[in-house]
Amino acid sequence: MRSKNYLDQIASFTPLEPQQMVRVALVEGLKPRYENGERQRYRRLLKEYTDVDDDRINALFRIMKYGARTKREAGFLRTLIDDVRYTSGKWKSFEYPSLKKEGVIIEYSGDNQGLVDKVLETDENHAIFVQHPIAEEGKDYLKHIDWRNKMVLNGPDVIIQFAKDRGIEDQLPETFLKYRRPNEVVYKLLEKHGFTYTEALKTAIKVMKTQKYLGRTIAVWAIKNPNGNEFRQHPHDHIESPELFVYAHRYGKPIIQELGDLLTPYGDKYYGLNRFSVPKRVPENEKVFNSVETHYLPDFGNASKKILEWMHTVTECDCGNALNLRNFEDRKGRKAYIVQTFETHAGVVVLEIHYAKGINANESPNNLNPLPTPEFSRFVDKLRYNLAEEIEIRNGEKTKIHRRYAGEIAIEILINELAKKWTAEEMFFPDKKVGTFLLKPMYWPVSN
Repeated sequence: MRSKNYLDQIASFTPLEPQQMVRVALVEGLKPRYENGERQRYRRLLKEYTDVDDDRINALFRIMKYGARTKREAGFLRTLIDDVRYTSGKWKSFEYPSLKKEGVIIEYSGDNQGLVDKVLETDENHAIFVQHPIAEEGKDYLKHIDWRNKMVLNGPDVIIQFAKDRGIEDQLPETFLKYRRPNEVVYKLLEKHGFTYTEALKTAIKVMKTQKYLGRTIAVWAIKNPNGNEFRQHPHDHIESPELFVYAHRYGKPIIQELGDLLTPYGDKYYGLNRFSVPKRVPENEKVFNSVETHYLPDFGNASKKILEWMHTVTECDCGNALNLRNFEDRKGRKAYIVQTFETHAGVVVLEIHYAKGINANESPNNLNPLPTPEFSRFVDKLRYNLAEEIEIRNGEKTKIHRRYAGEIAIEILINELAKKWTAEEMFFPDKKVGTFLLKPMYWPVSN
């Protein structure tokens, strides 16, 4: 994750507005990773769009190239960077058409699959302005998600693909293949052949590349509980959970267990309430923690005992995303199916349990929060900090340009488009420790 200043927690975890994205891109363009001609152009543009003295811009240009060699130079560099931070009051208004001609802003008007390619090939010294909403207008991707917009990690398509990969397709009962509803025979077969969360995730990402899914807009991953409930996961949370976890440990913001015994040697109880306080990314109204309750979690340390326990997961959080956006009852006749979500704070709890028990989260076959690779983390960073929607709004005879950051739904959709291109291993299960590539400074030269 890139950030202005991790000591300023609100600034670190607040989304950038489009004009702030352009400011960050202009400063990024001074870094030595880019060719000299490009760096010179960005220096000229910084002088044009800030009230910072030319000599100070020149000094920033020079020191960013060679690095600060003394403590005095490092302090001077920090002061120069403060002049051009995206929240600085020294920025002038942008002439967006001019910045598009200069190549700082890239316009894009194609489909979402092509947009993923554009994001992958575009460096952080550019802002991408999409000329239409990324999410289909009128679609409710928060609560009432159409089945075509879901990837069910333990759904029939994934189960059949898993059986094919294991050479056990002929053991699937005819009733399942006909009606596509798993029964006890199917579950016993899956358990026998190691259908862990990790294997289900890898298989689901493989299934997304099939013709059936290539043309679909996928906005959420879902786990169907055997009791009919639905448990939703969002891939961007798999980036933000380890970020928040690393941030909390690095900056002394503890994750506190308030109730239950999941962290004790005897804490592998499946049923029973466990409650954790997790630091909020953006404190508000003096509230600095969110409360996460887990009622049912798999055994992270020994998944071979109860391989399918991840399908029974139940977590709740009192944050707005968990309470207001996705938790509702889907009533069909008299039966109510509860929809729950596994969001950022719940992911932090899962990682904290791994950490406290000394379990390698990357090797845990039922780790519900798979760790992101550096490449996947960088891709999501660019979605968050370099991608905006630029939409023309007509009001009578006048046309107004509305610019906005893409938002969570658009990010989810684009992550799932990426999953149609990348393997699970490219997205998750890194060789390096997570902390070595998360929480990197947004402006500092060492973030090259």
